[in-house]
Amino acid sequence: MTHCPLSKSQHARGATRWSRARTLFRSLLQAALMAGCAGNARTPAPLLAQPPMVSTSTIEIALNGVKQSDGDGPIHIALWGSEPTFMKDGEWVRGVSVAAADSSKITAITDLAPGRYAISSFHDTTNCGSLRRNILGIPRDPWAFSNGGSSLIPPSWRRASFVVCAGTTRIELDFTHAQDVAQPTAQPTAKSAQEAPRP
Repeated sequence: MTHCPLSKSQHARGATRWSRARTLFRSLLQAALMAGCAGNARTPAPLLAQPPMVSTSTIEIALNGVKQSDGDGPIHIALWGSEPTFMKDGEWVRGVSVAAADSSKITAITDLAPGRYAISSFHDTTNCGSLRRNILGIPRDPWAFSNGGSSLIPPSWRRASFVVCAGTTRIELDFTHAQDVAQPTAQPTAKSAQEAPRP
């Protein structure tokens, strides 16, 4: 088969057609890329799931009846979180100590989960680190429980506990002094009763 040589004009027309084809291809490719980008912009990638917010609670405690004349030892506060552990040594949820000089200020216990709690406290008047009791077991240091009460016997969990919701809960502790509570006295013997003068 014999190939006829192309003239210069034919070569020029062929080169022009090839150049136009390449330009058209590039234009189509660019348009396709732009359409893809626009589609991605209209459909944003899904956001990762965020962990749920955990509500926390704060208990603000007001200390009432603390007497500076009792001593400059700290006020110890114990926060209890359940009935089985209530008033068991070392089983408190949180422990806080407040200087006697700061007893008029509000004491805050923060970052707590909502739930039911109880509070016990005593004024460590001699700074010995523990609640002192007399021979009858009656506290010699001023003491207090949540929900009040001046009984010489520690209250039950049901009596002392309270509900804490998300946010801030205000509690007031009214301190009891042993001399302000009627204490049990020894019963008179039969002989002493007979010797007692009649009215």
